[in-house]
Amino acid sequence: PTKHALIEFYSPYCEHCKSLIPIYNELASRAREDPNIAIAKMDATTNSIPKPFESRGFPTIYLVPKGKNSRPIKFSGNRTIAGLTEFIQQNTINDVKFVEPEEKYLKKSEDDVEIVS
Repeated sequence: PTKHALIEFYSPYCEHCKSLIPIYNELASRAREDPNIAIAKMDATTNSIPKPFESRGFPTIYLVPKGKNSRPIKFSGNRTIAGLTEFIQQNTINDVKFVEPEEKYLKKSEDDVEIVS
């Protein structure tokens, strides 16, 4: 591959997958300015998982580093922004640059929530 690729294999019915959506969206937002990485996801209930990937549960996340002979690396860390960015940095030799996420992906505190009655 000519760029790094992080791919999530998920099921739309999986509660763990649903809870990962805002984190994965924020990660993609943080990586949006770097042309060296693609952040992708695939519904593994409607698509066959291609070899050499394997999934025995959802979500399953792999990083495919760029390069002619690269092999997918399965993610097994904490499903947090810190856990995912650290995994990417360690396996790309800090080749990926992250920026602040777009405002819509920032977690809102209870103080920021507007109550409409």
